[in-house]
Amino acid sequence: MAVVDVNHKTAYNLSVQQTPTGYSSGEKSQQNETTRIDHYLSQLEATVPYLPCSLSYVVSDGFYSKAKWVNGVTDLKLEAIGKLRRDANLRYLNQEQYSGRGRPRKYAQHC
Repeated sequence: MAVVDVNHKTAYNLSVQQTPTGYSSGEKSQQNETTRIDHYLSQLEATVPYLPCSLSYVVSDGFYSKAKWVNGVTDLKLEAIGKLRRDANLRYLNQEQYSGRGRPRKYAQHC
């Protein structure tokens, strides 16, 4: 983990840990098995006290674009910024009033 100074275009190393072997990488694992995301969240949680007070964003790549990571980051009172995975399917929930006919729309229509 590093703290990036965008004004000076440099990064300052803050925490280094090697990922232990034996962790699963995906969410296809069993419910009570610890995953890499859990390990990375625990590393982030241990690093938070050393972060500057003005820091509020965590930037990560597409591997971290999962609900477990984003929820863990927001639980630490930080904001998650990341590239979405190639298979991301973005949809907005329907906000329109139900007309009373047929099945209610789940997702909003495209413009």
